Amino acid sequence: MRSWSAALAGATIVACGGMYGADGPAATTDRADGGAPADDPSPPPPDGGEPATRECRAQRIVHLVAGMGGLAWFTLVWPVPSVISSFDPAYAYDDPTRAAPAPGTSTAHPLYARRVDGAIVWEGTGKQPMPTVLVAGRNQTHTDSPITTRMGAHEIVAAGAAAQGPLAAPLPSLRFVLPALHYGPAPDAPPIRDVASVEDAVDAIAEVTTLTEAQRAELAPAADLVSWTGANAPRAVVALATLLRFTATAFRDGLVGTVVMPAMSTDPHEVFSNGNAAPTADALGRVLHRFYEELSQSSEPSCTRAGEAVSLADNVVLLVSGDTPKNPFRRDSWPDGTPGGANWIYARANGYLVPGWFGQVTPTGKASFNPSTGALDPAAAADSAERAALAGVLFAMTRGDAAYVAGLDSGTYQGLVPADLP
Repeated sequence: MRSWSAALAGATIVACGGMYGADGPAATTDRADGGAPADDPSPPPPDGGEPATRECRAQRIVHLVAGMGGLAWFTLVWPVPSVISSFDPAYAYDDPTRAAPAPGTSTAHPLYARRVDGAIVWEGTGKQPMPTVLVAGRNQTHTDSPITTRMGAHEIVAAGAAAQGPLAAPLPSLRFVLPALHYGPAPDAPPIRDVASVEDAVDAIAEVTTLTEAQRAELAPAADLVSWTGANAPRAVVALATLLRFTATAFRDGLVGTVVMPAMSTDPHEVFSNGNAAPTADALGRVLHRFYEELSQSSEPSCTRAGEAVSLADNVVLLVSGDTPKNPFRRDSWPDGTPGGANWIYARANGYLVPGWFGQVTPTGKASFNPSTGALDPAAAADSAERAALAGVLFAMTRGDAAYVAGLDSGTYQGLVPADLP
């Protein structure tokens, strides 16, 4: 295990506030190949070559962009803690008995996770699977292209992709377009390839590397998705499962480093009155769990840690952001406005961030967290907490490369990081 102080060696981290904008180009890059730095030779090929021996220095990335109110669906998988601990029938949650305290979390940073098929979502799918939830950003109702991942002049998913050069993915970054999900700018970020479907994605990969017929069939299988979604799943859940199943296979074969995709981009105002809340939430939780179950069956193909194989489930960051999580304390017509204009992001960091909620949302407003300590701090500036949140996620994407993060943003995020790192 590495300590936080060791991770910071060679990097200067100082407090820095300041609000930053949400507008910018969809992508910028100075290096088109996304390759490894000159002092870091390319790894062996992931498709049938020699076993990888290089050290893992970056995680693969999945960014789920839940626009048009779609982020609200994820609050039924990982609800606002006070919605469950002080439940009121008027709150926007279907059944508080379906939410359980997530293992490995503390009272300082509580986390509830949905039980689906008798199990807590993501439990048992990696060494440290529970997500971090960061109260950060502002409500952006209504847009299907929200931008909550912009850190100053840089966008963190593109910045994370820029650090993935040593993974040597033939297609570094891929985006399923609906209609224009943000990516970039970030220094040296690989250009992102836009596709409209899984079939298009397979063709895009085939343009840059040789695919066998068996690989093509596994990337875009004809089999249905009931084992992922359950029976009679809503269309939005099936669409997400389709993209995640492809992504799991592409990651397994080392073909792609970062995937950006739309997720649950439906506006669920009436789901409590029409009875769709519980079955859709169950199907969504099932798909998210199944994705990491699939990843856990393979090792990361391009690198190891201290000479030991790494489960692919422990080397994939999953980030969920959106325009609005809706008001978690009002189920009637589930309004778009949030207390204090709050927004938040979910991040599975695989041990590089403390799991649980940072910041707080209550029926009357929101409170930020102290970037240096991680403690709830109503006096903390929202913009400083937002910067800390995004810097912390980038820290996780780069497997604790504090110097890399400091090169893009000098603000502190120390309060988000555990004492011991994987």
